[in-house]
Amino acid sequence: EALDTIQHAVTHPESRISPMLHYTIGRLYDRVAEHEVAEHALRECLKLSPWYSESREVFFRLGCLYREMKKFERAFYCLNKAVTDGNGKGFFDVSVLWLELGVVAQLLSKHDAADSAFANAGLDPTVGTTWHYAGNDYLSKLEYMKAFRCYRKAVALDPENHDFWASLIDLYRTMGQNEEALEAYYG
Repeated sequence: EALDTIQHAVTHPESRISPMLHYTIGRLYDRVAEHEVAEHALRECLKLSPWYSESREVFFRLGCLYREMKKFERAFYCLNKAVTDGNGKGFFDVSVLWLELGVVAQLLSKHDAADSAFANAGLDPTVGTTWHYAGNDYLSKLEYMKAFRCYRKAVALDPENHDFWASLIDLYRTMGQNEEALEAYYG
């Protein structure tokens, strides 16, 4: 219902279109996995008001959206824009922004940029906790293979950490790979 109401406001010329309305539409469509519509709405928000008070948040959302769409170069551009010249008013957690930029940089094999982003997030890419944190983020988005790679990296960096192993074993079970889970548990 909320989507219909907002879409009605956008499609009727008597409605006053504001950057906030486009931002809200983008967020709603992103939540229901309508990525192209979400992208259009978020881009319109910036087009209507390039210095919109929440531009850092908009660039962050676009970056995350592009990562989901596997448009990694665009994701990197938007996330980088968010950390360099976006308006930070009201942004929830800048470390999350840096972490997301680090993950995208890693996907693009921009290792120096990834290391820098992880450091700015207060995370060290040579420490298992960084990879475990990234794995948890991917798992929350049901991106199992990406979470799996992060958990494997965390375990490789710190094989004595029981939490890392527990996350990897739980993920194996979630993916229906019970034999691998047992091997990791007893191995």
